[in-house]
Amino acid sequence: MGILDDAPGRRIAYTVWESTKYPDDWIGPLSRADEIWIPSKWGRDVLIDNGLPAERIHVVPEGVDPILFNPDIAPTEALKSFNGFKFLNIGRYEERKGTAKLIKCFDRAFGSNDEAVLVLACDNQHDPDFNIGKILRDLELQHPERIAFIPPVRSHARLAEIYQSCDAFVSPFRAEGWGLPVIEAMACGLPVIATGYSGPTEFLGDTAYSIDFRLTDIDIPYFDASDSNYGQWADPDEDHLIALMREVYAEREAAKRRGLQGSNHVIENFSWDHAAKKAAARLDEAISR
Repeated sequence: MGILDDAPGRRIAYTVWESTKYPDDWIGPLSRADEIWIPSKWGRDVLIDNGLPAERIHVVPEGVDPILFNPDIAPTEALKSFNGFKFLNIGRYEERKGTAKLIKCFDRAFGSNDEAVLVLACDNQHDPDFNIGKILRDLELQHPERIAFIPPVRSHARLAEIYQSCDAFVSPFRAEGWGLPVIEAMACGLPVIATGYSGPTEFLGDTAYSIDFRLTDIDIPYFDASDSNYGQWADPDEDHLIALMREVYAEREAAKRRGLQGSNHVIENFSWDHAAKKAAARLDEAISR
């Protein structure tokens, strides 16, 4: 806060957030910035709803590296032992990401006669007691053998190989500020099933399979709020999620075509070079004032 107050020149704040309500102690520093950068139009609307002046808020997107993430990357050999159509989910295991909802819906969607696998690359380093084995046991799944867990991946190159080793990406998140795994999966050409809400709406487009949702009040202490109002986020529709997974599984060629169309859309419009040009244009305008 002090650094922002004492900074010379034009002060630009960058923020990414997921709830429709910002933490109390963020509003003051953000309001003292000369302009605020946010990666999506949805995020800009949230800032305005939280009382920040619209004329100071500018959309400067994040992006994806098309050299690392594209449909021509060779798949890893590590997932060859998992037979069947592979749905992939990457991200922290938590309520906001909808991980438990995804696992339970996948278990409902595919039975003993289906050759489908859910590959989870998730962890929660903020929870010292995180234990994916115990979590899966507690969920009392009908087909736990269809869940494959791989540890978090530290290399972007290896991550791209994992995307290419799977057949679809699925993420029933409640809210995302941007959604890097979602856009990376799209760049790699995977058909993407994702909640049609929040930051990813900036890049999902018509090629993604958007999960229906309804907005619900956040009832967990997501951040410090003096009035216990944590805002809202999405509650993805479970039946629609299951229907979309079944559709992608059954109509694989059509899903693959949509995935490649999504890759073209992302690489042409949301590369990091594209993002850098937008940021540079904003900086040029800021300096000229």
